[in-house]
Amino acid sequence: MSDKQPVGKGTGKYSQTKRIFRRVMKLLALLLVLMYLLVCLSPWLPPASFWFAAVLGYGFPFLLAAVLLALLVLIIRRSRLAFVPLVLLLLGFQQIRAAIAFHFGAADFRTEKKQGSLRVMLWNVSAWDQTPKAGKEFASFRNLMMDAVQQQQADVLCFQEFFEPSNSKYFDSNIEELRKMGYSYHHFYPKSVTYSGRRLVGLIILSKYPIVDSATVRFANTPHSEGLVSADIKVNDKTVRVFSTHLESSRTSGRGAGNVAGKAKNVLSRLKQAYYYRQPQAELVKQAVEASPYPAVLCANLGDIPNSWSYFKVKGNMDDAFLKKGAGFGRTYRFLSPTVRVDYIFAGNGLRVDQFNIPGVTYSDHYPLVCDLLLD
Repeated sequence: MSDKQPVGKGTGKYSQTKRIFRRVMKLLALLLVLMYLLVCLSPWLPPASFWFAAVLGYGFPFLLAAVLLALLVLIIRRSRLAFVPLVLLLLGFQQIRAAIAFHFGAADFRTEKKQGSLRVMLWNVSAWDQTPKAGKEFASFRNLMMDAVQQQQADVLCFQEFFEPSNSKYFDSNIEELRKMGYSYHHFYPKSVTYSGRRLVGLIILSKYPIVDSATVRFANTPHSEGLVSADIKVNDKTVRVFSTHLESSRTSGRGAGNVAGKAKNVLSRLKQAYYYRQPQAELVKQAVEASPYPAVLCANLGDIPNSWSYFKVKGNMDDAFLKKGAGFGRTYRFLSPTVRVDYIFAGNGLRVDQFNIPGVTYSDHYPLVCDLLLD
């Protein structure tokens, strides 16, 4: 009598399912590796031509998490393949350093500044929540936003999407309101003039210190950017050149066709267009900052993440204030992913970052940034 047991039909199906599962996992692992490597290459890939690599950059924090998880699993299983995610982490070291600040447990932001420091505030104020309104009699976040600005006690303000009425009949002057706070000097470039000239929207630099010179660079044929402005500010016996820019926006709201596929196609189309416009804008900003004869501060809404070509192009050798003193991903855009950082304060030679903060003010679609700089 034979001792052999008949093999059940279910056993063969189980083995086949297991083989299919392993193949799928290998394909997913390969896809993860390729996507991760492509994102790591994105700083060297011009986005006008390689826009798909730039889009993948938005997923870098999640790709990084997947690589770390794979490393943990392979270490637990004592697999020889654990070296693969380790190599990926080394290859992505530059991207990791750009995306994450590691100053956890740092001291809280001090309201009182050090003597000789310059406090700079950057904020995309989204027109003070006023342009959708018909007039000043309609409620907006404007007064609350003004209070938030005053609380920061900044010396220099760099605002994007700054709204100023041309006639106080419709709205109160925002420039005049800020003048009452001590910002006696300003340089305003209204990129767009709407409603028959009643509403001016654009970039502005305001300062408590004298502005001794200013300049404006207009971006050509770009519908959703605001150009570049600069102001030479006399801080005691030194001059600092402050730049402010707003590169082409991606406009990823998903509006358009009603179905999911249509909306996704619409968003990708907008991203592709934004990358096309943004590349020459970033090059112009880089040239302007490098030409500064004074220590330079750049307040920028790049419309792009730290893993992008635009970020590395514009930043160059400047210090990213968030990376110097911040912690985590430093979210500056309130929507989409909690990892999205598109607003930056960069400090050039002759300036040191003393402290940095992202106040949790929710009246705009962007959070403000506040930074104290020490003049060497």
